[in-house]
Amino acid sequence: MWQKPWGYKEGFAICGGLFLTGTFLQITIGKCELSILSYPMNVCVGVLYLVILLLIYAFSQKSYFIRWMGSCQAAVSSMVSVAMLTVVMGLIRQVKSDVPLLGAESWLGFSQMLSACSFVLLFLWMITLLGLTTIRRIHHFRWCDFPFVLNHLGLFLALTGAILGNADMERLRMTTKTGQAEWRALDENQKMRELPLAIELQDFTIDEYPPKLMLINNETGEALPSKKPENLLIEENFHTGRLLDWEIGIEKKIPLAASVATQDTLNFVEFHSMGATYAVYLKAVNNKTGQQREGWVSCGSFMFPYKAIRLDDQTSLVMPEREPRRFASEVKVYTESGRRDSATIEVNKPFELEGWKIYQLSYDESKGRWSDISVFELVRDPWLPVVYTGIWMMIAELVSSVCLVTEKKGGQHMSWDQFVIFAIVALLCWGIGAVAAWRGKRQWMVYTATLAGLAVFFAFILGMWISLERPPMRTMGETRLWYSFFLPLAGIITYSRWRYKWILSFSFILSLVFVCINLFKPEIHNKL
Repeated sequence: MWQKPWGYKEGFAICGGLFLTGTFLQITIGKCELSILSYPMNVCVGVLYLVILLLIYAFSQKSYFIRWMGSCQAAVSSMVSVAMLTVVMGLIRQVKSDVPLLGAESWLGFSQMLSACSFVLLFLWMITLLGLTTIRRIHHFRWCDFPFVLNHLGLFLALTGAILGNADMERLRMTTKTGQAEWRALDENQKMRELPLAIELQDFTIDEYPPKLMLINNETGEALPSKKPENLLIEENFHTGRLLDWEIGIEKKIPLAASVATQDTLNFVEFHSMGATYAVYLKAVNNKTGQQREGWVSCGSFMFPYKAIRLDDQTSLVMPEREPRRFASEVKVYTESGRRDSATIEVNKPFELEGWKIYQLSYDESKGRWSDISVFELVRDPWLPVVYTGIWMMIAELVSSVCLVTEKKGGQHMSWDQFVIFAIVALLCWGIGAVAAWRGKRQWMVYTATLAGLAVFFAFILGMWISLERPPMRTMGETRLWYSFFLPLAGIITYSRWRYKWILSFSFILSLVFVCINLFKPEIHNKL
């Protein structure tokens, strides 16, 4: 080791030293408090960091170490090291920065990875390498370097913008009531904040799925059958159905009903007002014993109790609470500048105004569809345009790279020499998406980062396809490209359906394995 020219061994040795240094700092002085990087401190730090990068590059001709920092070996070793800590972050439950840590968790800081000194030092090392490489290409710029500069500069802007802007991001929770304007919200520490805007809730609506009937065990309350519960969906044209041995027949439906107590039973009548519930009058017949039961069944509401039928000693027929299919708020938004806007805010359909994004978060679940309360999440991230600019620059680089591949007269072809660039960008995107999914926040980041990584990786596959004039599926290296691509694709599809927090971390690890094999074993690229 340490014999010129330096390679991967020296790169990983430096990363290991940074990790140990960070661990020592974590034990002695504690975690890094990124909250100090709020405006205007983050702007000053960003400018100072850029000046330092320029000064370091100015001495590159006099120092072999600085020249080596722009090599592929330095980039790959730093990327792999950061990726390994990202995997650890995805596997270990992350807690808020204000939660005190004890024992080994405090020494390593893995439960608060983004503020752990070891992670910060390795991430800073990777960003520094990226910045120096970008500066070198800009200094010796040629038009053929345009895609390279776009990609690296875009990635540099996206990562630095996300770090520097982290302390400036505000995430607040506002509870509003129908007919009342609210300008106060709670932050993550449950402190009240006054905002430069106010939200007035005009109306709150819920679209519910049709009610359903189920059988439950009278002793345990468990839905039957125990291993695979069955239910009957009471849609508009539903009249008869079967649950186990019971034949169920609907004789009367009242979508808006109220319960009325009689001398010996509970009856339901139409009730077109707040608190109305859904009720049906039905008859149940056991096909084996011929036993019959009839009566009202209702899911109840905050005003009226639920009603079930006891079929026998072991079984009852019930109607569970109706599940919301869609809920939305009709609001008016007022700002200090005098602007007034009306909007409909739904889940995953936020309203944006003067730098604030307003998300539909919750409602008064005890009242259900009759809720007069709506809960919103307000997010403000002034550095988000910087991050988006970087992402769009990387997308532009992908388009330009694919276009260059098609220019056969100029001899521009996609090859394995460009793989490391696409792999690093894709893995970083997939890692960000995996972390966001594990933490259960910022769903937009989960999908944006994962899909961006898939787009980057597929751009390389497409470029290889065009260059080879055949699908890249012949050699072992080409086959592993598809493995690396389809694993995150399957992960994001599974996540979107079932919301498994671990699935994207798992797919990221497997893709990382296949990518590393292609990086460190180039002899397999042409091996059948």
